[in-house]
Amino acid sequence: MTGDPPERPLTALLVAALVLIVGAFVGGTLLTQAISSRMEAGASDIANNLAPHVQQLTLARTALTKIRILAERANEECARQDAPFFADEIERMGGEMQDSVAAYLTAPAFPGEEALQQGLKKRMADLRSILTEYVGLSRAGRCETARALEEGGFSRAAEQASVEFGNLVDFNAQQIERLVQEIGETRARANTMALALDVVAVTLASGAGLVLARLLRRNARLQAEYGRVQRERADELEAFAARVAHDVRSPLSTCCDERRRKERRPSSIVHAAALTG
Repeated sequence: MTGDPPERPLTALLVAALVLIVGAFVGGTLLTQAISSRMEAGASDIANNLAPHVQQLTLARTALTKIRILAERANEECARQDAPFFADEIERMGGEMQDSVAAYLTAPAFPGEEALQQGLKKRMADLRSILTEYVGLSRAGRCETARALEEGGFSRAAEQASVEFGNLVDFNAQQIERLVQEIGETRARANTMALALDVVAVTLASGAGLVLARLLRRNARLQAEYGRVQRERADELEAFAARVAHDVRSPLSTCCDERRRKERRPSSIVHAAALTG
């Protein structure tokens, strides 16, 4: 009987080891991509939403501070010819403040920010109304009425709006801090998981190498043993064939010798008769 010894167990183990190693690397790649996407999303929120929020709110708060300073100067210079200049500057700064607030409100809001935005909208509506009235009084030269409005309703509305700006800036700053912390934690987890997956992959590769080495040695021994058995079988078959051939030839040789003797006997009798005759 000829043929090679079965190698299916060896092939199956090698395929399983390869699948595990490839799975570890693919899993690590997918996990790294997922974590990177999450980190990019957090960084995008900071760059595209939170940072512009803080910038617009800070610009609006700065414009409000300038308006309050200009209003104080306008009260001092109301009786002079420079009063219209201050009124124009107050109106211009008011427009910049409104533009900054509008740009902020059009951006996506974070959870919990909508309630603060509603408060800001109310304060800005009150402030806009009072500011328009104040500018009109200043341009009309009604200094005492303008001063009373600035020291009363305008001052209170400006203070309340400034508080709302501050609350929203603090809220967005906290969101930035939270996202930065999450990005740092996510990066740390990613590094830990990547290291763990690398260790798993190296362990699997090392284990697969050891198993492969043992299987190869075992296969070599099996091949050698198989070759020895095949040689012994061949020798046995050769010896058996020789015995069979010898056994077949022996009867044939006996028959042939007997026939030759029989063929020689008549000639011997004739020769003896000739001699006696």
